[in-house]
Amino acid sequence: MNIETHELKYLLQGGGFYASDQNALEGEDAKANVSAVYAALKLAEPEFFASLAVRIDLGANERDALSKYGGVTLELATQLLFGDDLVVFNGDVKDIGFKINDLGDPGWVFRVEVASLPELAERLQQLSRSRTKPRLVGNYFEARLHRKLTVRDIIKVHSKYEHPDLTALCG
Repeated sequence: MNIETHELKYLLQGGGFYASDQNALEGEDAKANVSAVYAALKLAEPEFFASLAVRIDLGANERDALSKYGGVTLELATQLLFGDDLVVFNGDVKDIGFKINDLGDPGWVFRVEVASLPELAERLQQLSRSRTKPRLVGNYFEARLHRKLTVRDIIKVHSKYEHPDLTALCG
């Protein structure tokens, strides 16, 4: 998960972290797009969530796509991947929903369900290489944690830049 340094400070001081779906482009209907994804999977849409990127091998496209979210990367506990609170999607949820709504095809969405890290790595690589559905939609795999992210979920903090505040926060 990529965040800004001030967000890390808030999280480390006991705060929780939620995300929200906002329109990024003119004419975009983020709410409708996200709702289409959850409806296609027959899942209840959560009121609150933390949006995460699931990475196995961080390539240049993923790095570029995620850097806009902040220079601090949080490495999260592996058990999150196998809990009931997390859903891993085959791409950015809003982009998948746009394809569903624009093309009228719910086949664009796929929920990645696995039992181990090696199985997850293999499945994500298959989806990344696939030319047919289901496949990766966008540049990274999004996961949604259907609760707030807390400091207990973090096992390591990585910073893209040397930042004095980061050392003081994590030191």
